[in-house]
Amino acid sequence: MREIETLWSSYYPDDVFRKDFLDEFIKKLYEGEQAMLNLIRGFSFIAIFIGCLGMFGLIRFLASQKTKEIGVRKAYGATVGQILYLFMLEMLRLITVAFVIAVALGYYLMNMWLEEYAYRININGQIGLLAFIALSITFVLATLTIGYEAYKAAIKSPSLSLKSE
Repeated sequence: MREIETLWSSYYPDDVFRKDFLDEFIKKLYEGEQAMLNLIRGFSFIAIFIGCLGMFGLIRFLASQKTKEIGVRKAYGATVGQILYLFMLEMLRLITVAFVIAVALGYYLMNMWLEEYAYRININGQIGLLAFIALSITFVLATLTIGYEAYKAAIKSPSLSLKSE
């Protein structure tokens, strides 16, 4: 470095020698992207948490609204499994529709964001696999939550749910 600085001073005596390394320069360029990634991670966690709370609240609300329906179905001989199936079918349809919308919107927004770069990656099957894993986790969480609330509603005696009318 000293030799380079000496050569610089001999050719450009009026200019100040300033050294920058390419890796540090590139790192500075991506600091904004790294900050945005950290924000996205934080807000994604908050959004997933709020979504799980909303799903739990919706399931509890539906269970309380359908107590009479569940009582009538049990009085006519419906099993706990059939009642669980009705709850899960309704909620999993909503989750599937939400997933399809989220995948389409995410794909579109990611392509728009990646177009700003000279060197970019293409969204491929690996990202689709990650989305499928996220869907599977969502289905498992939804199934456990729905199953718990629906089971609580289904094991109640039909006379208790029909007596209030």
